[in-house]
Amino acid sequence: MSAPTPTTDTELLTTAEHTDPEIAPAPTTNPAYHDSTWLRYHYLVAQQSSRELGRVCGVSHKTILNWLDKHDIARRPANPTGDKRYLNADWLERAYTDRGHTEREIAEMCGVHRSTINTWLQKHDIEVDHGHGVSCYWTSQGYQRVQIGDTSLNLHTLVALANGADPYKLFNSGYVVHHKNGMKAENTPENLELQRRDDHTRNHHQNGDLRTPADCFATKDGS
Repeated sequence: MSAPTPTTDTELLTTAEHTDPEIAPAPTTNPAYHDSTWLRYHYLVAQQSSRELGRVCGVSHKTILNWLDKHDIARRPANPTGDKRYLNADWLERAYTDRGHTEREIAEMCGVHRSTINTWLQKHDIEVDHGHGVSCYWTSQGYQRVQIGDTSLNLHTLVALANGADPYKLFNSGYVVHHKNGMKAENTPENLELQRRDDHTRNHHQNGDLRTPADCFATKDGS
C-alpha cells in the first residue's frame, strides 16, 4: 500500500476511499493536528470527525475545528447526503444482514461515520458480525493498520511475519519492526528489519531521524 498524497480538498473527497479508523482517547496532548498534511488526511480522506480527532489528540473538537480553519481545510457538512435510513430498523437489517453490506459501506451510503452505523445496529438489536469485512486505516502515529473483526495489527507487522520474521520476537514487547529508510508508509519486505527495542530507540536518537507525522506521507525525494 502506498502512502496517501493529498492534493486539493475536492480531489481528496471525490477520489479517496473512506477508511474505518479505530479511535482511542489519548492521555496527553498530541500536537499532530498542528500539521496540515496530517489533519487534512485524517479529516478529509479517513473521514474522521472533529470530535474523534479531538479524542485522539487530547483536545476539544472546537480546537480541531479552529485548526481546520487555520490550515484552510474546508469543513464537511454534518451529513452531506441527509440520508438517515439507518434510523429505520427494517432497512438497516436488510442492508446489513440480508444484503451483506459492511458497516463502512452503509456509512458511506448515508454520509455518516462507521461508528454511527455500529451504534444503530446495537440500538436496533441487530446482531453484529465482528468478522464482517476487513479494513485498513492510518493511525495518528502515521502507521498503516489492518482491522479484521475485533483484531487489528500494524501492516508492517503482518509483512514481517509473512516474510519469515520470528513470531516469538515479533510479538514480544522487547522487539520492534524497524523501517530502514525511516518512511513508516513504505512497508516492503526490503525496508523492514526486526530489532531489539532498546537498539531501535538508540539508533533513531543517534541518527536524529525520528519522523514527524508529515514525514510519513512524504516520498523518498522529500516531495
